[in-house]
Amino acid sequence: MHHITRLLQPLWPGHQTAEQSHPQASFGMLPCELVLGITDHLDVKSLSSLSRTCKGLNSLLDSELTKRASQYALAPRSHYATSFVYDDDQQHGVDFPSFKVHWGSTFGRSTAYSRRSIPPVFTPTDLEPFGQAIYRGNFAAVRNLLERGVNPNSYLVNGARMLSVAVEWGNIEIVKMLLKFGAHPCWKDPGLRTSPLDRAARRGEVGVLHTMLLTDCEVGSCFTLHDIVFYRKEVVERLVPLMDKSRFNLTNVGGQTALQVAMKEGYIDTAMYLIRTPEIDLDFQDLQGWTALHFALHRHTLVQALLEAGAAINITLPRGGQNALHIALKTVAASELPPILRELLRRGADVNRNSSYGTPMHCAVRTRARSLVKILLYESPTPPDLTIRDSYGQTPIDSAFHIGYHEIGRMLTEYQEDLLR
Repeated sequence: MHHITRLLQPLWPGHQTAEQSHPQASFGMLPCELVLGITDHLDVKSLSSLSRTCKGLNSLLDSELTKRASQYALAPRSHYATSFVYDDDQQHGVDFPSFKVHWGSTFGRSTAYSRRSIPPVFTPTDLEPFGQAIYRGNFAAVRNLLERGVNPNSYLVNGARMLSVAVEWGNIEIVKMLLKFGAHPCWKDPGLRTSPLDRAARRGEVGVLHTMLLTDCEVGSCFTLHDIVFYRKEVVERLVPLMDKSRFNLTNVGGQTALQVAMKEGYIDTAMYLIRTPEIDLDFQDLQGWTALHFALHRHTLVQALLEAGAAINITLPRGGQNALHIALKTVAASELPPILRELLRRGADVNRNSSYGTPMHCAVRTRARSLVKILLYESPTPPDLTIRDSYGQTPIDSAFHIGYHEIGRMLTEYQEDLLR
């Protein structure tokens, strides 16, 4: 500042020679036109420093700062051009681009929520002051930029909106301030196929989610029920009631509903919540004919919940004709099967249903587990028919002896003889 003062000393009104006394020189005494001419050669940081130093010019310089704030806050257009294509009348970093150069990154559409990992796209570069202020939690700087008209819905060169950046880095007060200035939680992060609301949900930030939902954002534009399956229970309970219930039974590319995905991936709390949701179709069959019950057979609590909620127990696969008993005996570890088999039998599972695997008894014999064979023999409300033959023409007794399970073969033979007496 002193070197500028010395340089411009002859320009001050009332300038006198060195021998004459003169008033203390002040930058604020310069004509406004000259000050503005000088500011054209200063960057925003220098201009801001000058505004704070020269109180007399604060109003003039502050107005100039406001004009430059939006341009200063974001990276140059050339940097955005490496990722996005804009129409001539679009503002880079603010308007949604007409084209994304490289599509495909989902950055977080994973099969689990996480508070730890932050994708690199949510870290601003040094050329993005607005993003840097949010990233570093500089509340005053963020507020200053917003008050000077910087768009709260602007985004980084990588496509992450400033609100998403605040969510990812846990700057909750800045999240609230961005929302106050008009940030939209449901607006997509350009090119990332996520949104600030989605980021909050994925990270399990229930408090932030609640704040965002107060803005009347359209939840259905941010999520499908399949996305929500992978979030925390508290998030699921918060979002599901706000979604379009007519879309609850839509399927993913694999032909599975959200309930089936929750069962398959083992998200028990979410699955239990969806089971109790009236609009969910418990008996929907995927492309292979599997229902939610078939996917749940590894977990007794889910089997019990589904059957108590009214799920059909004897739906069979279209190709092989297997029912829940067949599938359980073929896919679940023998040590986990007893309570599941008892639940299925108690609820009316067809113990004599023949399929490409034979009857459930044929499947039980092949497990080599005598305890499972006994459950089918003595705990089924309907006695198993040991005369039914499988696709090889063998009864369960024939099969047991044929593959060398003689102890099981003798137990079945004794049971059959007792029935004939």
